[in-house]
Amino acid sequence: MSGMLIQYDTEVGAYYVQLADGEVVRTVHVSDDVMVDLEADGRLHGIELLCPPGDLGDAERAELAARFPAAERALTELQRIMPLPA
Repeated sequence: MSGMLIQYDTEVGAYYVQLADGEVVRTVHVSDDVMVDLEADGRLHGIELLCPPGDLGDAERAELAARFPAAERALTELQRIMPLPA
């Protein structure tokens, strides 16, 4: 996959940002609002957000970026294209 695939589930209000095409072998719980899917080689497959990206707290975002650097780029792009909450 050369880009990102962004999905939004209107039923539950969840976002999924897919960064790779491989098989998910493990999911890491980062916070109550953030889960990260990893592939067998440890590469970041995708990020699930149970809140709008702009609602993530600074501590959540910092932990995500520290543990999964590729996630920061994905969050920045998602926040750029998503409208700000009212």
